[in-house]
Amino acid sequence: MSPASWDRDFDLNEPTPADAEARARVKLDDLLEGRVRLSLPGRFGGRLIRGVLLIVLSAIVLLGAYAFAHNTRSAGDTIFVGMAVIGLLLLIPATRLLKGSRPTTPLRALSLFYSSVGAGRYEAAKRLVVPNDFDHFPRAFPDVAGSVGRPLNDPLFFKEPADFTDYWNALLRWPTAPYCLARVRGLEVDEKAQGIVFCRYSLELSVNTQLWALLILVPYVGIIIALMVDNQTRTRIFAQVTKVLISVDDEWMLMNGAWREWDDATPDWI
Repeated sequence: MSPASWDRDFDLNEPTPADAEARARVKLDDLLEGRVRLSLPGRFGGRLIRGVLLIVLSAIVLLGAYAFAHNTRSAGDTIFVGMAVIGLLLLIPATRLLKGSRPTTPLRALSLFYSSVGAGRYEAAKRLVVPNDFDHFPRAFPDVAGSVGRPLNDPLFFKEPADFTDYWNALLRWPTAPYCLARVRGLEVDEKAQGIVFCRYSLELSVNTQLWALLILVPYVGIIIALMVDNQTRTRIFAQVTKVLISVDDEWMLMNGAWREWDDATPDWI
């Protein structure tokens, strides 16, 4: 089966596991033999900027501590130490953000992917998926407990940019002013071949609307009410997920940009 035949064979038909296996093998062979042009995902600006801002804030606090120490007597030692500790502690999340801004490990690649689709940054998410996954192969909408809704069309075809957006919007994005917090936990990595890994992990997602933030306008206790209502109305999704990732130089990419397709469920085809 060749990629050129997928438009014809799968446009109106539901593929079988044999079809999915054939497609997965073709995709992997094309990648390994250099028939698909790959671009490295590179750094992700959001985490990079937040990391740099924390470093700048750390430098300001440390400089303030230094200046304070040279302009006060011993009575200010406690304040100096406190400021210095805060400045140094800020470097911990800053370092994590800078390291996590580039998918140099499977965990970082998965975290960047889910945070990108959760935030509606779909072009960024696509950078973390091998390009030959965006074809006319049908994707059935997954049965995920807690998903926000369903797309207008089912199945969807990631060859169409709108379908990739509709797919993940329906899974993770509230209709109005959405947010989605994603966390990958308990990652187990099983190397199946050089630069190809099968990952098992727990995916935790919290989905809600940001409109609850308007409650902070309530005098005196608005922020407390907003936090309480947001926590009580969140949609929480917990799932055990498996994914196949491939290494591109020193960065990692997902072999499939859907929730979990057949080739993500088993590594036997590799």
